[in-house]
Amino acid sequence: MMAGETQSTVGGLTIRTLPEDPIYIYKMAYDRGLSSAVLQNVSIVNESGAPLTLRSVTFEVMRGDSSVQTRTFATSELEGYAGYMHGAQGQGMIDAYDFIFRPDLLLGEGRSLSPTTSLAPGQGLFLASHALLIPEGCDRLHVRAEATRDDGRKIRGATELGLTEYLARNVYRFPVRGTWFVSAGADLFSGHRWVVCQEFGLDLVRLGEGGSFYAGRGLTVESHFAYGCDVMAAADGVVVRAVDEFPDSSERLPKEGESNEEHWGRLLATASERLVGEPARAAGNHVLVRHEGGEFSLYGHLQPGSVCVNEGEGVHGGQVIGRLGHSGNSPFPHLHFHVCDGEDFMYSRVLPVQFSNVSVLQRPSSTGYLHTGDIVSTDG
Repeated sequence: MMAGETQSTVGGLTIRTLPEDPIYIYKMAYDRGLSSAVLQNVSIVNESGAPLTLRSVTFEVMRGDSSVQTRTFATSELEGYAGYMHGAQGQGMIDAYDFIFRPDLLLGEGRSLSPTTSLAPGQGLFLASHALLIPEGCDRLHVRAEATRDDGRKIRGATELGLTEYLARNVYRFPVRGTWFVSAGADLFSGHRWVVCQEFGLDLVRLGEGGSFYAGRGLTVESHFAYGCDVMAAADGVVVRAVDEFPDSSERLPKEGESNEEHWGRLLATASERLVGEPARAAGNHVLVRHEGGEFSLYGHLQPGSVCVNEGEGVHGGQVIGRLGHSGNSPFPHLHFHVCDGEDFMYSRVLPVQFSNVSVLQRPSSTGYLHTGDIVSTDG
């Protein structure tokens, strides 16, 4: 199922959200029963047929019929969002990164974002990137908006989203063997979490002796301990994509004499080239496997010439499907892994999953949910 929209129109304001209903929570503070949830994008669109001024937007976390926490955005805050997102649309960023903002779903074809809280008929306002701390037992999120017409009449919109822990339909094994570092997890510190099509994805780097990622300065792909490691199917399924046509992105590694700041500045300057137009290229060489229950697992940035399965081929959990590489939008050799709900993975929703065969070395009593900075050991 493709990431879509939840909407409600009450009196002429339509509220749409990404992700769709329900929002999946992610365990983060086990001893306190806390989880996180993220609304990547919220749009408020004027469907009233008359000019409106947006006055407030409120998020309210519920436990049954009780309100647990409330966050209201006043007019001054909304003005800031309006100006920023209108500018992004004017620069072409909303359409260029449509897999992030989904203007087709959140706005509709040909519609524009207003530069202020004054919304002409058909205009909208985006609120992007909102994290919520969810106490145990909370099950719903209310989103409400209020506006006024020129004659002072109040116009309201509202929608309700479920808050739930996703239960995977398959048992997943870790896709690599040994001891690995989670360089980007599904917590709020990771850039993955703020994009629906990567939200619960993992970037995995192999640890060598002494906890290092590479020998020397890591100036070659071969010096990285992860490079060339076997990548395995995480569960039984059928291969639906097997791409092996991209070279390693060796030019994205550090150069001799280059500082860390210069290196990352160079990566950021070229990242958009790998995302705009054909965003699936960002995964480089990759394999996508369809599992039971409409779940798909993605294995990205594989080594050129290493993909050893074909589209339409059945695979079993633990079967080698390729080797870890440095292709696509990869800052260093690593494996990008996630489970999503659709074959078009850049326009699908990533799902939170746990692994049956991992131990988190710093958190031996935790569940299989992984976070940025975790050191993970596989149990075979």
